[in-house]
Order: sequence, then C-alpha cells, then structure tokens
Amino acid sequence: MQACLYARSAGPGKASSLALKRRSRGRIVLVAAGLSLCMSAAEAAGVLSPAPAATAAPELVLPDLDDELMDLTTLKGKVVLVSFWASWCRPCLEEIPSLQQLAAALQDMPFAIVGVNLAEAPLRVKTLVRRLGIRFPVVLDRDSASFDRWGATLIPTTFVLDRQGFVRFVGRGLVDWDSAEIMDLLQALIREGTATLP
Repeated sequence: MQACLYARSAGPGKASSLALKRRSRGRIVLVAAGLSLCMSAAEAAGVLSPAPAATAAPELVLPDLDDELMDLTTLKGKVVLVSFWASWCRPCLEEIPSLQQLAAALQDMPFAIVGVNLAEAPLRVKTLVRRLGIRFPVVLDRDSASFDRWGATLIPTTFVLDRQGFVRFVGRGLVDWDSAEIMDLLQALIREGTATLP
C-alpha cells in the first residue's frame, strides 16, 4: 500500500512525542522518514474498507486558507470525503488528480470533498493548492489534533461520510477515487440518503 506513516499524539490535546513540541528537529525527522517510506512502498492500490460500524463523524472545525473557520456540520445532507494529507507525502499528491476528477464528475450532486492538511505553514499549502489547481476546500490541521481525533495513523487517509454525517468507509493509502466501482458506491450513498433526510 502506498502511504506515509504520521506520528499520532499521546492523547487528546497532547502533542506527539517531540514532533509537535520540538517542531524544527522533530518535523525534519518525520518528513524524511515519511518520504523514505513513501518512495519505497509497493506500488499497490490503497484500501477502501467499510467502517466497522456507522458512527457519527468526529468534530471538524478548522481554518481554511483564508483563515475562515469551516465547520463540517454545514455539509450535512451531502456525501462528504474528508481527506487527510501533507505536501511531503508523495502518495497524497498522486491521489489529488483522482479526487479532482471525482469532484468534477459529482459536481451536480449533493457531494463534497474537504482536504485536511497536516501541520504545514499556510503559505506553503496555499502555494501548493494554487500550483496543483485544487478546487475543493482545504483546511489546516495545524497541530494534528483533528488527525488524532479521527483515529487516523497514516496519510493519505480519507473518511467517506454519508448524508447524515456518519462514517461509512475509510480509504487508507493511495486510492483511485474516480474508478467506476467507487463512483457507483458514492452514487449509491447519495441515493440512499435521499429518502431519509428530513
């Protein structure tokens, strides 16, 4: 599976072992290790698996690239992909075109993608978003607290939420999001919610 390991925090509200408290030294180690892992990983597809149980998505309220807070609950009523990524993670960057194509294919449906960048400088992220032409919203998880809260351990990790805001599937590693199989699955989730939404 193509993916990058990412240090998790010791618990809610706590910084991970040196990575966040001693950002300059710890971050260099994390990035170097992540790049090494990504480039040596097998060229296998990532895994999209059903969530063990349909549970309500954790809170996600983060600043966007204009420093305006985005609250995930405002997207209730849509099928939403919440994708955790970083610029140093090669599989994350390789996955972006398929996310873009998916967003374009479902643009007229109740569907949204939110990219969650991990602990990178806003200017760096903004420059990359502009260079890659990313059209879906990107928010900044500056201390990786949301990454921890959502229970992710590697990137890219993408959570698929149904229209009621429940986590239904989790994609770990580099997933081909615009494949016919995933397109069918997402369209089924969109149709499934139509009859039950208030």
